[in-house]
Amino acid sequence: LLYTAFGVFVAATMVAARVVSGRREGRTLRPMIIAGTAILTLLLVILTIRQGGIHSLSRTEALFIAAWVLAIGGGIIDLRVRSPILHIVTAPTMAILLMFGMLLTLRGVDPDGGSMHPGVIAHILLAVVGLAAFTFAAGVGAYYLWQIRQLKRSPKLAIAGKMPPLEVLDRLNFGAVSFGFPFLALSVLGVWLFSARAGRLSENWLRDPTVLVTLGGLLVYLALFFARGLFGWRGRRIAWLTVAGFVIIVVGLVVAAFCTSPGVMHAS
Repeated sequence: LLYTAFGVFVAATMVAARVVSGRREGRTLRPMIIAGTAILTLLLVILTIRQGGIHSLSRTEALFIAAWVLAIGGGIIDLRVRSPILHIVTAPTMAILLMFGMLLTLRGVDPDGGSMHPGVIAHILLAVVGLAAFTFAAGVGAYYLWQIRQLKRSPKLAIAGKMPPLEVLDRLNFGAVSFGFPFLALSVLGVWLFSARAGRLSENWLRDPTVLVTLGGLLVYLALFFARGLFGWRGRRIAWLTVAGFVIIVVGLVVAAFCTSPGVMHAS
């Protein structure tokens, strides 16, 4: 099921690439994403049933859930907006999330750490929602940067209306970041308070790669808010910051999984 869902989203990404290049219409994108989401939903349901409920969440499962949340959120927005931008962005970002999850699974660096406290699971789920929002924002930011490059090569594309307005992409980008930031910030604050109250806060907590990666990403997005609010940054600069924050968090989490032991991974 995982490989099938990944294959569907890769195929949708290839279709999206042809759509943005003007060589194909995007009518098949929505059905492909719906099909991939249905397969991913079935996979998560089976995993939940096999585990007898949600007793623990690994990084791999968190990435899969983030992809699912991104798909469901994109579908809800699509019902109201009906914009091909969503499908063009959703397809590759979901493929990337599943690819990273598959990488951790194939390398066996993210084993099951046993049962978790409900507070830890809540912390992970909050982080997953934030991760999904940041993934979408990074996809929109990357599309924004690509579109600017294409418009410089052929300004007629803007006149022909073959590309969405840059202002729309900028609003989508910032809106997704604004939505995801509180979730990820609350997840970090929640696990810190829970660990401190339970007396489980280690002196090396801030040295944990997962914590460092998450805090690093949050600092990038915090800088984004200050840059937009105080200095009026828009467009390309904000898009670069969005992509940078996503790379730090998602790629950093995967790298951290290879650098930490299973026990540390479970504790974090």
